Amino acid sequence: MKTRAVLLAALLGFPSLPACSSDGTTSSEASTATSSGSSSSSSSSTSGGGGSGGAGGGTGGADGGMTAFALTSTGFTEGAAIPAKYACAGANVSPDLTWTMGPAGTQSYAFVFTDKSNNLIHWVIWDIPSSTLSLPEGVSKVANPPVPAGAKQVKSYDNKTFGYLGPCPPSVHTYQFAVFALDVATLPNVTTNSTRQAVEAEILAHDLASATLSGTYTP
Repeated sequence: MKTRAVLLAALLGFPSLPACSSDGTTSSEASTATSSGSSSSSSSSTSGGGGSGGAGGGTGGADGGMTAFALTSTGFTEGAAIPAKYACAGANVSPDLTWTMGPAGTQSYAFVFTDKSNNLIHWVIWDIPSSTLSLPEGVSKVANPPVPAGAKQVKSYDNKTFGYLGPCPPSVHTYQFAVFALDVATLPNVTTNSTRQAVEAEILAHDLASATLSGTYTP
């Protein structure tokens, strides 16, 4: 029957009938469906892959852009013994200290050095410029040390010495250097005549982030 229909159509001048596939769709529709399906799949793969990659890249970028605020010294490592040169038995100079950049909004840095065994504050220095990421060994023992320029210090626990006075315990004690990233360039409400406790309280009121370095000292 199919052959007769084709011959009849040819004799009468009608266009040939399209061949049918086994599922009833014409070869033209099947071709179009296949082409459309292929194109959609490719688009979905590209979009999905690009979207996933973009999200992953964004997350990675965010994580990569966040560096932990950290404090280090060449004088000693975290949890180690603090050398005698930084104590009253030695030269009694401050150790060199280096820290990573603070979070967005950081306008200055400050340090508080505390005997954690009795919570005695030994040293406070603040108004360290945000461009400064280290303190040299032996910061000058004056109210306004030349390095870092602009920084300020109050008197230590002897109520006589401006700046650093190191460990001087009767037995083994634990000490902590803490650096604070502050949201102000100049700490308000305090001067070099303020108490160590008053300056620490003002530092904590403007703290964006902090990092510590601790060690022990045995006389």
